[in-house]
Amino acid sequence: AVFNNKGGVGKSTLTVFLTDFISSLHFKGSGRAPRILVIDVDNQASAASALVGRDAVSECTRQGRTLGTLLQRGSNGSPVSLDDYLIHRTEVDTGTRAIKLAPIDAIVCEAQTSEAAEDLGSPKLLSAALRALPKLLAPRFDLVFVDLPANVKDRDHLPMSMLAASDHVVIPAEPTDMVISVIDQTFEKIDSARARARQARGVKGPETTGIVLNKTNRVFATYKKHIGRLRDIAKQHNTVVL
Repeated sequence: AVFNNKGGVGKSTLTVFLTDFISSLHFKGSGRAPRILVIDVDNQASAASALVGRDAVSECTRQGRTLGTLLQRGSNGSPVSLDDYLIHRTEVDTGTRAIKLAPIDAIVCEAQTSEAAEDLGSPKLLSAALRALPKLLAPRFDLVFVDLPANVKDRDHLPMSMLAASDHVVIPAEPTDMVISVIDQTFEKIDSARARARQARGVKGPETTGIVLNKTNRVFATYKKHIGRLRDIAKQHNTVVL
C-alpha cells in the first residue's frame, strides 16, 4: 500500500513511478518482467489514469467494472472473472528510454460502486479483501500496489479493508511542518488496519516499510530543519526514513 492520510504528498506519483520502474525490470533466471497490478482505491483514479490512460479508466467506470463491484461479488461468494475488472496496458515504447515500459494491469474505483460496497459494512468487505481477493490475484501477479486516498476515516470501510489486506505500507512524506504535524494520523490508521486484520484473519496485518521522502532536496533549509524530527517519528513507530 502507498498511503499517507494527508493529501498532496505524492501517493499516486510514487505509485506510478514504482510500478513503471519495477515492472520494467526482469527476474534473474526467468527472463521475464514482474507481473504487476495497481489497485487505485482513490475515486479520482489519478494513478490508474497515468498508467493506462484516462479513456480506458472512464470506460471501465462507466461499465461498473470497478473494485467496489468486485468486492461486492466476492463478499457473497458469486463467481468472479478477474478479467472483467482489469484494465491492461501493453508494452510501451516511449521513444526516449532504452528500456520499454512493461505491461501492467489496473483496477479502479468510482464513487457510486464504492458507496454500494461501503453499505456491506466492515466484516463483509474485510472478508472479501482478506480472503476472496488474494485468491483471485495470487495466480496472476507477482506484486500488487494499492494506491490509497487521503482523509480516510475508520468508518471508510473500503480503503480501510484494502489497507488491512496489504502486506506492507510505504508512506510518502515531505519534511515540512504541515506533513509532520499530521503524520501520526497516518500511523493511527495503519494501526487500526492491523487490528482489523488480526481480528478478521488472525494475522499481523500490514508492516510499515518506511517513510519515503518525496519532493525533497537535501540542500534546502526545510530538509535540514525537519529531517531529524521525521526520523524520530519513524523510530517511534519502528520504521525508517527512506
